[in-house]
Amino acid sequence: MNQRSSTLLELVVLRPYEICYRILVPFLHIFSSFSPRLKRQLKNRSVDLETINQIKAERKKFSQAVIFHCSSAGEYEQAKPIIDRLLKSNDIYVHIFFLSYSGLEFAHIKKEKAYTSICPHDLLHNWQQLFLAINPNISIVVRYELWPNFLYRARQHGALWLINYNKKSASIFTKFLHKIFLNLFDRIYSSSTEIYKSEGTKYINSSDTKFDRAYEIFLGKRKKHSHVKNDFKSFTSLMTLVGGSVWLPDITELLSAYNSLSPALQSKTNMILAPHDLSAKNIEQIESEIRRFKLPYQVYTATGQQILEDTKVVIVNSMGLLSELYSYGSLAFIGGAFHHKVHNTLEAAAFNIPIAFGPRFHSQAEAEQLICKGLAVSVSNSLELSNWWINIVEKDKQVIDTVNSNLEGFCGAADSIYSDIQEILCKKR
Repeated sequence: MNQRSSTLLELVVLRPYEICYRILVPFLHIFSSFSPRLKRQLKNRSVDLETINQIKAERKKFSQAVIFHCSSAGEYEQAKPIIDRLLKSNDIYVHIFFLSYSGLEFAHIKKEKAYTSICPHDLLHNWQQLFLAINPNISIVVRYELWPNFLYRARQHGALWLINYNKKSASIFTKFLHKIFLNLFDRIYSSSTEIYKSEGTKYINSSDTKFDRAYEIFLGKRKKHSHVKNDFKSFTSLMTLVGGSVWLPDITELLSAYNSLSPALQSKTNMILAPHDLSAKNIEQIESEIRRFKLPYQVYTATGQQILEDTKVVIVNSMGLLSELYSYGSLAFIGGAFHHKVHNTLEAAAFNIPIAFGPRFHSQAEAEQLICKGLAVSVSNSLELSNWWINIVEKDKQVIDTVNSNLEGFCGAADSIYSDIQEILCKKR
């Protein structure tokens, strides 16, 4: 991007955007008085001198730096294979910015070794302070986090890359803005052949790093899981369905499907529900819904808590356990696709168990691939869900295809991107 284009972007897009942003934030703080969730997301979004000094002190220990911008836990998991490769070097400072607090907390639970922090308000001054402190060689955005002022400052302070990008359908105006911000990137890695062929040389045809992450889980799945294994040992002796990243619409369909099973089949099965939203209000709504179906349930909150013998549904009110829970399950239901879009399907697929999800799955290529290979099914209502469930329980059906052969062919993005990063870093030494 030349100087003229940079000035034009700042005048036409960034200044009006910043003015609107500064006007909006005080109103959001007012509204947050009525919304604990919004209030939580708005806290600590300023950049203070103490934070800057901490970052500078840590940054001085390394000769080079790479920034990752992730929305939440899902994007962090996609970046994780690259982050882990970078951390093996003793001379690269890695800093991960999270848009949501849930993503930041998830990284802390996973004991992330890289420096992590919450994104500040998307203001030019905030990002300028942070980029001057970090002085990155490369900034990497995961998927769709096209925050204008972050992108502008990142472009001024080193290379700017976008990974795991797939074009989203949108209005003409949104497409126009997307194109402006995508022009700021030096490289865009996408698994979409359509994008690669039509958009130009900065677009690099690449697999998705989520496949690398799922394959890493697959390779490590036979390692002894001990975090909550003893707590769920007796519970998972039955055919256990694990509902991963489920929302209330998903849970209603699951409970209705379970209710339609015969008493004999119900005696063979139970459920673990891992909600996507762990807010107190949402957990209360889930409990209320389970009580409506008159099923004995328990809320699991901490390691060491024993599951009672007559429990049929366990609500897991704890972050970071989903992958381990899938390893104990006999079948899995992936949430999100009954009301919005399906969540991560590969995390469950890595444990070679039958998978189902709702009808809104077409935004995720791997969900379509799992269906084509017979490793997953899409259901439109509780009747279809119960029929799938009955088929699994009655026949004790197992997935024949191994995840090894299905995932390995899609891997390689993390190694390729890491190699490209090393090439850039070597040039700047």
